[in-house]
Amino acid sequence: MDWEQREIYLAIKRGEIETVDQFLINRYNDPNCQENGYGATPFYTACCFGQIEIVKLLLDDRRVDVNKFENVTKQTPFLIACQEGHLEIVKLLLNEKRVNVNIANKYGQTPFYVACRGGRIEIVELLLASDKVMYFNINAPDYQGKTPLNIAEERRKDVKRVFESQERFQQRKQNCEKIVNLLESFNNNPSETKFRLRAKLKLSGINNSLFDVKINFLIPLFLFLLYVISFIQFEDGDAASLFAIVVLLSDCYLDFKNKK
Repeated sequence: MDWEQREIYLAIKRGEIETVDQFLINRYNDPNCQENGYGATPFYTACCFGQIEIVKLLLDDRRVDVNKFENVTKQTPFLIACQEGHLEIVKLLLNEKRVNVNIANKYGQTPFYVACRGGRIEIVELLLASDKVMYFNINAPDYQGKTPLNIAEERRKDVKRVFESQERFQQRKQNCEKIVNLLESFNNNPSETKFRLRAKLKLSGINNSLFDVKINFLIPLFLFLLYVISFIQFEDGDAASLFAIVVLLSDCYLDFKNKK
């Protein structure tokens, strides 16, 4: 690794966007160069240190391998972002088609697993609500046979780590308790749990919930049937009244759709 490549890692850790931009402009520089020994790429380093603006800059360069892992534990940039609790970076990468969010490290620990282990409740909720996280990864065991639920149960009874502040320790234990309850709920009723999470997180899209599909289909059908029945079953006066109700319900439905 030459001097310029060594400098780029320091610039990323310090959040020096202009330095990184100049590095990328030089087409002779390798945007996937790896640090000696550890083997982290610039993109991995930016995800690890929570430098979201640099992450965005690197994502714009199509040469960047967004799934390239480091050499020691084989962790991907997405996994390290989940592990370190960088929520906004996780959100950003979930919307990037090139990012594979299901790659495990050499210990069989997925991004979802490490988020559960670290008590990263907001990231756990986001991953559970996402359509990109494969269903089997929710309960995928690591090399010791521990599932995300197992590790969350273990960590909620854990002792304080040497490097951990008392505040972070208490928060992690409380969050692991929430994660255990959430995973138990998901395992019992995945569709309902996912729906509640997507509603809570205000995620958009056709998969927002089965409820949306039912609303979009059943309300117009109900209005149509009510309209037909009003002219078949009743006298003119009653039919006119029912027709007025149909119009009123239609207006309410359109107002409901516009406010969504």
